[in-house]
Amino acid sequence: MPLSLQAKLLRAVETGKIERLGGTKPISVDVRIIAATHCNLADAVDNGAFRKDLYYRLNAVSISLPSLRDRREDLSVLTEYFVEKHCNTYAQPVRKIAPETLARLQNYPWPGNVRELENALIHAVILADGETILPMHLPEEIRAFQRLQVSVPKAVHTPENQQNTPLPLGTSLKAVEEAFILATLAWQNGNRTRTAKILGISIRTLQNRSKDYQISSSP
Repeated sequence: MPLSLQAKLLRAVETGKIERLGGTKPISVDVRIIAATHCNLADAVDNGAFRKDLYYRLNAVSISLPSLRDRREDLSVLTEYFVEKHCNTYAQPVRKIAPETLARLQNYPWPGNVRELENALIHAVILADGETILPMHLPEEIRAFQRLQVSVPKAVHTPENQQNTPLPLGTSLKAVEEAFILATLAWQNGNRTRTAKILGISIRTLQNRSKDYQISSSP
């Protein structure tokens, strides 16, 4: 939203009045504003791209919705919903999702978020020629995707059965860091002192990371 338009929106929010283009008098309005963004508005404020006063006006109640790869427990519900929806849209019989198909969907990192999931299921609904959606009906990039096995450095000295941590290609560095902290904390039964030593960071750094990721642990 251009800064000039932000100023107009701010004025409308503050006064509860607008003026039509070419109008001669203000019109009172009673509205509730729901704003959504994929940008970090706090950073945009710091960079001068978003007005600070408008940011605080809009930020009365804030809801953070994690990306699909960070809430995989929702994936099966969304899958069922989209399949039923688009079977109706394209006049197809309602199809079932094979367990191996759902496993492929769970395995994929979804860089395009929920919209990519919906498009993939539209593709599958159209291509499926039976009662069940199989992996072969999914888009090629999902069928071809495989998890990358990331080896934990030997210096960490993890048990033999914890030497490899499966992480999907496309995982952000932040998510990788969180996964390693969680895995090491679990291995050390939540002990922060031993975990920090193993990861080669200070207790303070681990505490800050734990706060960022909302991780609870013992001293």
